[in-house]
This record gives sequence, structure tokens and C-alpha cells, in this order.
Amino acid sequence: MPQDELKLVTRRHFFRQSGLVGLGSAAAAMLLKDNVYAGTPGLHHPAKAKSVIFLFMAGGPSQLDLFDYKPYLNKYHGRPVCEDIVKGERFAFTKRHPRFVGTPHSFRRFGQSGAELSNLLPRLSTIVDDVTFIKSMRTTQFNHAPAQILMNTGHEIPGRPSMGSWLSYGMRSGNRDLPAFVVLPSGRDLPDGGEACWSCGFLPAVDQGVKLSRQRNPRLAPETRQWRVPNLVDISKEPASVLRMYGAEPGKSSFANNCLVARRLVESGVGFVQLYHRGWDTHGSSIHDDIVGKLPTLCRETDQASVALVRDLKQCGLLDQTIVVWGGEFGRSPGTERHGKSKFLGRDHHPRAFTVWVAGGGFKSGLTYGSTDELGYNVATDPVSVHDLQATILNQMGIDHTRLTYRFQDRDYRLTDTHGQVLRNLV
Repeated sequence: MPQDELKLVTRRHFFRQSGLVGLGSAAAAMLLKDNVYAGTPGLHHPAKAKSVIFLFMAGGPSQLDLFDYKPYLNKYHGRPVCEDIVKGERFAFTKRHPRFVGTPHSFRRFGQSGAELSNLLPRLSTIVDDVTFIKSMRTTQFNHAPAQILMNTGHEIPGRPSMGSWLSYGMRSGNRDLPAFVVLPSGRDLPDGGEACWSCGFLPAVDQGVKLSRQRNPRLAPETRQWRVPNLVDISKEPASVLRMYGAEPGKSSFANNCLVARRLVESGVGFVQLYHRGWDTHGSSIHDDIVGKLPTLCRETDQASVALVRDLKQCGLLDQTIVVWGGEFGRSPGTERHGKSKFLGRDHHPRAFTVWVAGGGFKSGLTYGSTDELGYNVATDPVSVHDLQATILNQMGIDHTRLTYRFQDRDYRLTDTHGQVLRNLV
């Protein structure tokens, strides 16, 4: 604009005009709360679930040491992986020829469903008949940040709305005093994908994921203080038996505390709660990132609380209407390069096959869906893409993933873009 015209747009001029139209309209809209979200899409069909709790294990849990036992790997532990398998393959860190890595952990079958689990997940073994295990997940990304962003937003490049934001846009919160989408991090730092994992992208700012503080005396981050939720994260008022069930300790920052807070949030009408627990990147370069020492520690930090959450929701009558998802951005490889002369065992990133489990919200219970080959390298039956999982979760929430769209830059966008199908055999 010419300088003389810019001088006319003064701060005083802006507020004078805004007071007459802009700010007045905004105030009127907030007073008429029933009509604030009148233009949002709404449900496309009857919903089976009202809330989602996504337990995101950032870093990529090793499915081969937790869910998908492969005797072949133990038999050929230490031997080079066949050349025809890895020829032309791109790895995140393996630079020379990888060698097979067997699991140092034992496996057994549990429950009437006969689900096979590692000894590292003793609590999960008690609820296998309430869970759907998807062993045929696959993704297109093998580095943490793009894989995490893809799992959350349907696209590997930052800037798209996350699944929680899409659900917020489509449904809004069941409680006007609470955000529709809450994020609770634990573990070491934030996920590699950062806040892009819970971004609202080009959707309205009200659909942004609200990250709650992890301080000793819980309070909201500066940008989210308008939400009145401190009482919901004060878990000291929970009965001692509930705290013991979760392994929660009031005043501390932990995954267990966050699981209990998640239950309180969905009880209060929050539609999407996402927990991030970082640290699952087990390459085996030291005792701090191997599958013998570090992986058991991570399981101890998460197994009890994850199972307590499912049990608690079931006891409260909320599991049928709450989808609980547990998983990371990708899996771990059946073979890896040793780090120098390191004696520690680890695995590289592996996008071709990994495991996610789901409970509640109309998903079938006691089901193991899909399988991998004898190496755990490729999906053998019933492949499930990231977009398939997203489409199925939206379906259970009463939303057709092909119809939940938002027009931006002359194009209609959706969470699953041009991909994804509802997995009818899972629900």
C-alpha cells in the first residue's frame, strides 16, 4: 500500500472500527454459545464412540520383542540378512549389511483369544480378550518426525491438521468449558515431530490441540489459560485404590498420571486425548537405547497404566464409547548393524510392518488381525495403512472420512487425503 494510505490505518482507527463491527460481533457470538459452532459438519452416521484416547509411544516400539514373535530370528541370530531381502532397501541408520537380531525376551499365549505376547507386558496379558491387535500396520516413512506427523495428520509434511483437530472440527467438545482436543506428554522431551503432531493446520484455531503443563502444581500453558481445567489434572482426590491401580503419584510427571487424567477428561466430555511417551528408539548403541535394558524400562513405565486405563474405563461403563489406541509411528527391523564392537542389542527403524492395539469404541475384542512373514520384515496378510486406521477411527466416531473436508487454497482437504478405507472386519 502507498505510505499515505498506510498512515490512515492507525491503531486507534483499527480499534474504533473493530469496536463497531469486529469485536462486537465476536462478543455477541460468544454470548450465543449454542450457535458458535453452527457451521461445523456434524456426524454422518450414528456413532459407536464419543471419545478417543491415543497412547502414542514416540520412537517406534519393537513389535518383534513385544507382540510378533519370530523363532526364525532367534535361530539365525547374528547371521547376515539375505542379500535378496535387503537389496535396494533404504535404512535410517544401517549403513553396511545388516545381521539378524533374535529377541532376548520370552513369549506366551494368553486368554481365550490365544494372543501371543512378550514377558515384558504382564499387565496387557490380562486383558487380551478386550483388545484388537493389528499386526499388519505399515507406513511410508522411516524417520521419526515425518512418520509421527503422518500418523497424526495423514501427511508427512508439517502444516496439515491432526486427527484430534479434525475430530474437534467435526464434533466439538461435549463440555463448553473444555477443549475438544488435549495433549499430555511424558518421557524425555516432546516427540520428534513436535507440535506439528497436534496442530490444527488450516482449521480454525479453536481446533488446536491443547498441551497441558507437566509442572508439579498443574496449570495451563500461557496460550491455553482460557480453559478451566486445573481441577481435572489434580489427581490427589482420586481414591488410593485407583492411584495404586494406575501406579500414579500425585504431584509427579508420569505416563501413569497422564492416563488417569485422560480418563477424567473423557468423563468430562473431551473428545480426543493424546498421550505422548517418548524414548522407544532402541538402536542398541548403549544401555540407554537397547532392547535388553531400555525396552523393559519403557514397558514398566507404560504397561500398568495402559491396562489400568482400559480396566477403569470398563468399570466406569465408558469403554464401549471410548476408543483406546496404543502404538507408535513405525516398528523395528528384524536385522541391524552392530554399533562398532557394542555388545548391546538394538534394531533400526522399520516402516514395512509393525503392531498397534485398539480397545473399546466398537472395535472387536479378542482379535488378532493381519500377520507378517517369518522374518517380521513384510506384511503377509491383511495390510493396514495409516490412512486405513484413521478412516476406521473416524467411522466409529460417526464420521465418514471422505466427507469430513475443509476447503483451503482452492482445494478440499481431508485427514485421509485420497487414501484410506474403513476396516469393516475390525468393528
